Amino acid sequence: MNSKKCFVITGASSGLGKALKDFLISETHHFVVSLSRKAEPEDFSTERILFSYCDLATLDNTEFIKDICETYQEEDIIYINNAATILPLCEVGGFREVELAAYFKINIEAPVRLINELVALKKKGLTILNISSGAAKRAISNWSLYCSAKAAVNMFCDVLAIEHPEVIVRNIDPGVINTRMQSQIRESNIPDLQIFVNLSVNEHLKDPIEAAREILIDFV
Repeated sequence: MNSKKCFVITGASSGLGKALKDFLISETHHFVVSLSRKAEPEDFSTERILFSYCDLATLDNTEFIKDICETYQEEDIIYINNAATILPLCEVGGFREVELAAYFKINIEAPVRLINELVALKKKGLTILNISSGAAKRAISNWSLYCSAKAAVNMFCDVLAIEHPEVIVRNIDPGVINTRMQSQIRESNIPDLQIFVNLSVNEHLKDPIEAAREILIDFV
């Protein structure tokens, strides 16, 4: 059995993030830190879970990262950059300034700040798993914000891997998963809407727990 590790997950209260947390608690012996805006009942079901309030849209400071590193200083830390939003979906020229500021704060600024702080505090025994997307490498109409944000964090992690070879860094495309994000896409009026409707109708969406298992299998 591997020694215990600490998995720090953003957006662990729903979707893929919750599936990652649930898999780790039910299938492994590792610790989990849930960084989220709201706690779930299971966050208090075992001493192996630590809930830490974190709203990426209003991230004032990263002091809690120092607390996490001190609490789990004996364990390897695996940080999973999972939290993200796809909305708003519209053509360039249709965004409001306030939407742009909020979007990039959640999807680029916050993860970059959290990863930067982790690397500063714990280079040895640190792994960064960035949940990426095929959209990071492919332009999709009405997805300019999501595509550019995913591409930006991918490149940030690629440079991190070059600068700090002692840190394990992976950009992971988990595929198309049956989460709230897919529902939001189907509720939109993007040009490729029918493609995403068909994925759901034909049951081609990946189960979140299965996606979590595929992501984590090499790290548990």
